[in-house]
Amino acid sequence: LEAVDAQLAKSLRYLYRFVEAKNEIYTRVELSPAQLQNEIDAIRNPDDQAAIADLALDFTLPGYPSVELRQGGAEIPVTMSNIHSYIDLVAEWTLYSGVRAQVAAFCEGFDRVFSSTCLLMFTPTELCNLIGQTVADDAYWSGSALRDSIKMENGFSLESPEVCMFIEFLELLDQAERRLFLQFVTGAPRLPLGGFHALHPPLRLTPRQAVLPLKPDDYLPSVMTCMNLIKLPKYSSFKVLSQRWKQVMVEGQKSFHLS
Repeated sequence: LEAVDAQLAKSLRYLYRFVEAKNEIYTRVELSPAQLQNEIDAIRNPDDQAAIADLALDFTLPGYPSVELRQGGAEIPVTMSNIHSYIDLVAEWTLYSGVRAQVAAFCEGFDRVFSSTCLLMFTPTELCNLIGQTVADDAYWSGSALRDSIKMENGFSLESPEVCMFIEFLELLDQAERRLFLQFVTGAPRLPLGGFHALHPPLRLTPRQAVLPLKPDDYLPSVMTCMNLIKLPKYSSFKVLSQRWKQVMVEGQKSFHLS
């Protein structure tokens, strides 16, 4: 679920804290039935001290109030007695019921081009590696590999301060940030087999000129994804470069502008 919808997974982990608290209470054999119920009713989430009733949840899919997780779900509140069922149903709908028709249609179309039975010899990990390079492969993100792969243009060189800061920035990215960077720069969240060296055309770096009265620090990086071309302003420091790149990697996803 984390890979499909990270925010939903985070929300369900929050709700599961209530389940964990309830399970802990059930282990206390010294409690009478009345005491047990009182303890359960008093459960608060340790993150913010909210009670389950404070969340005003019902058995509909989060963000889609017209999708009922069970018959009459819009009229069924989520309580301490049914929260575990709610979590299971949200996960089941997100990963199976809600996408079953789309997955079936995809498989039917895929089979018309290439029989999916031929892929059964591969593990999921092997298939991912065949389709594209995993971002977890640190060898492709080392300084030496990046210097060998990125082409410099219009006055930039490997000794340029801006280029050195940019390569250092790439080396420090975690896996999630690598995916954001690749998606923004190349239009795909993964490298091809062979890493940056296998990009066609190769990844190129060119200065982005500032127009007075603006300074380079006032600009965000821009890219031409079809050409794998990065237009990098001549930032004054690593801190500014890092801030601008992290901003554009998030806010620039799926945007298209004329430069």
